[in-house]
Amino acid sequence: MEETVRILFVCTGNTCRSVMAQGFFQKMWDNIADKKINVKACSAGVSAFDGISASPDALEILHEEGIDLSEHRSRKLIPEMVNEANYLYTMTKEQKNFLLANYPEAFGKIFQLNELLEEGEKKNIKDIADPIGQGIERYRAVAEEIKKALAIIIEDLMSIQAEDKPRDRDGNNN
Repeated sequence: MEETVRILFVCTGNTCRSVMAQGFFQKMWDNIADKKINVKACSAGVSAFDGISASPDALEILHEEGIDLSEHRSRKLIPEMVNEANYLYTMTKEQKNFLLANYPEAFGKIFQLNELLEEGEKKNIKDIADPIGQGIERYRAVAEEIKKALAIIIEDLMSIQAEDKPRDRDGNNN
C-alpha cells in the first residue's frame, strides 16, 4: 500500500455524529479484502472543546457493531487537519459553509455527507441532525443515515484505488 488517504469527518462538538462516522467508516473500510489503498478516518468539531469523551449513546451504538472508540477525545478543527485531509465530510450545510469560508483552498475536497445521497438535488440536501440528548433510538436513526452515505464514499474509493492519487468528486486528482 502506498500513501494514506485521509478522511476527516466534521460535526459541531466531535462527540456524536463525526465520531460515529469515523468508527463506522474505518470498520467498513477495514473489512474490504481487496483494497489497494490505505485509508485513515478521523474526526473533529468546528466548535469542539478538546478532550471530551464521545457521548455514551454514540459509544453504545458503535459498541453494538463491535467498534470501540471509548478512548476517543474530542478535537477542535484546526488548519493542519484541513490541510492533511484528502476529503472532508460535514454533517450539515452550515458546517460545510463554515469550512468553505474559512478554508477556501480546500474547495473541491469539502462535502456535506448527505450530498452523496442526493446528487441530483443539490439545493435541498438534508442535514444529519445532531442526536445529542435525544435518546438511543435517535442515535440509531442517525447512525443508519450516516452508514448509507459512507457506503457511497467507499464505492468511490474503490473505484479510484488503482490510481496514483486520490481525486475529488469531479474526478480531478488532488
